[in-house]
Amino acid sequence: MENTIDWTKYEQAPEEEKVKLLKAWAEQGDVKAQFILGVIYSDEDNDCRNVEEAIHWFRRAAEQGHWKAQTNLGICLLYEQKECTPEECEEALRWLGLSAENGDSKAQLVLGVEYHEGEMVPIDYDKSAHWLKLAAEHGISVAQNALGYMFKNGEGVPVDYNQALSLFHKAAEKGDKTAQYNIGLMYEEGKGVEKNYELARGWYQKAAENGDKDAQSALERLKQSAGDQ
Repeated sequence: MENTIDWTKYEQAPEEEKVKLLKAWAEQGDVKAQFILGVIYSDEDNDCRNVEEAIHWFRRAAEQGHWKAQTNLGICLLYEQKECTPEECEEALRWLGLSAENGDSKAQLVLGVEYHEGEMVPIDYDKSAHWLKLAAEHGISVAQNALGYMFKNGEGVPVDYNQALSLFHKAAEKGDKTAQYNIGLMYEEGKGVEKNYELARGWYQKAAENGDKDAQSALERLKQSAGDQ
């Protein structure tokens, strides 16, 4: 079907006509049009935002094997509705799992975080660590930091301060402020490294400059501690 679509016509069409074109093609089964409609209807900045429509079109595309649609459908079902029923949560995990198994790092991250935080599903650190490892291998800084936290605290993996610090550094190099804070905390606590308040302060400063509130509090704590000595 996709080969019969004139996407040049879509690009050149006035904005008010584009959704009409997409709907006509999507109804005919074009998976690209279905996915784009899902993106349009799920966009928080779009005046025509409609989560039900987004779910409908993402589902149509997901059923045709579109992995990005599978990921977005799972996210919409879990987080974009007022309430996710048990049946919808189960469906969301199924779609996210399919996409994650096919290597989608976004789906892997969502599953890793969700199984760690337990916002919509029961906490399962083993599953969390599994998916975060895969997302971290794709270079996703949030996954690297979250997995580092799990190694530091022995959640779903053995306690390994060296591994935790390595993962924090990988994320911090990408500008992840939480990872920068976590490195500072490792130096302050002396976990995996010798205690070094100057290095801790340096990392806290980097994180604080990036807006991390925990790092701002840590800097104040070190300042007070130094004043008490």
